[in-house]
Amino acid sequence: YGEIDLMCKYSDLIIFVEVKSRYNYSYGIPSESVTYSKQKQIINLCKFYILSRKLFNHNCRFDVIEIYFNKNNESYFLNHIEDAFRGY
Repeated sequence: YGEIDLMCKYSDLIIFVEVKSRYNYSYGIPSESVTYSKQKQIINLCKFYILSRKLFNHNCRFDVIEIYFNKNNESYFLNHIEDAFRGY
């Protein structure tokens, strides 16, 4: 079980996206919280989705979007990491 933050489709590519955010670096950068365990969970959800929808002719990609918030002026910065990990 689990959840996927975003799923996007582009042609025959299905993109599974994990979104992580931080206000400061006390706990590291956002993408560091996408642990091996979390990656396995996302990959298993992807497999389930592909099987249940019979999308065998589609390729998958796993991305991470980092959001850096600035508390001082309520601004933010997005960093999109394409192909952040592999689902072999």
